[in-house]
Amino acid sequence: MNKKLKIIIIFFIFIILGGVIFIKSFNTPEKVIKNHIKYKNTHNIKKLSSTITDEISDNYIEYVDNIETIKLINMELQVDSNFYNIYINGGKGRLRKDLSRDDIKIYTVNYYIKYKDDNKSVKGSGKHSTNYILIKEKSSNKWIIDDMGG
Repeated sequence: MNKKLKIIIIFFIFIILGGVIFIKSFNTPEKVIKNHIKYKNTHNIKKLSSTITDEISDNYIEYVDNIETIKLINMELQVDSNFYNIYINGGKGRLRKDLSRDDIKIYTVNYYIKYKDDNKSVKGSGKHSTNYILIKEKSSNKWIIDDMGG
């Protein structure tokens, strides 16, 4: 092989690897959570629905419409196996037989939320902490929120 051809092949390999890394950086569990909160804050129901597995109900739309502002404080990946065991054996995970442990990430998400009307909310305005359970969908290989709570 001549030198010019080797350089061209190496160049294309770097472009392909760079593209794969670039695409993967758009769909991390952390990015999905950040987008979910951003879409709640902007009341973008269509984009919000792209971050979760369930269809958005009318009650959820009313909940989002009642949000004046929501801001992410921080998020922490849970490493305690008890969180995962509860999801896999007792939560929605028990319905998903095709999931491996590597396809599940649980984050404790701390955020500040201010409602337009606190009487229409369960927790009221203020700082809150919620566990976000994300799964990697087999069909698309994308991370998506499967459950929230706790």
